[in-house]
Amino acid sequence: MRSTHPAWLESASGKSRSQSQGFLRRPGPGRGIWGAPSYPPPALYRPGHAEDEAARLQARLNKVENQLDRFRAMEFWDRVMQEIFEIIPAGGALTPAEILPELRGVTIRGATLHKEPLNLATLKKKMDVRVSHNRYFEPRDEGRYARKVG
Repeated sequence: MRSTHPAWLESASGKSRSQSQGFLRRPGPGRGIWGAPSYPPPALYRPGHAEDEAARLQARLNKVENQLDRFRAMEFWDRVMQEIFEIIPAGGALTPAEILPELRGVTIRGATLHKEPLNLATLKKKMDVRVSHNRYFEPRDEGRYARKVG
C-alpha cells in the first residue's frame, strides 16, 4: 500500500518526518495536548478541595489588600509630612496646634480615608515618628518642631 504523504516527507524508515521527529507522540499520564499539564489538575477533584482552595485564595487576597492599604497610608502620611515641612518657615519652629489650621482641607479629609482622623494627637504622633527616624523635623523647646536641615 502506498503512503498518502508526499515523498519528500518520508524518511528512510517509512515514517513521515513529523512522526520520526516525535511531533505526534502521545502525551504521558496526567498530561494534556503537547505535554502541557491537563486542566484542572486532578487534585481539584477531591471532595472539599474547591472550598479549601477558595479559602486559601481569599486569605491571600486579604493579606495583599492589607499590604496595599498600609503602603497607601505610608505614602499619604509621607505627603502630609512634606506639606508640613513646607508650612514650617526655614529657621522657625511651630507646634502641631499652629500647623493644623494651615493644612489643606483635602489633606485633612484624606486622613479619614486612612483610618486616622487628622487631629492634634495624631499629628504630634506622626511627627514624633519622623523625629525618631531622623526625618523631616527636629524637636524644639515647648513642643515645637523645626525643619530638619540637610
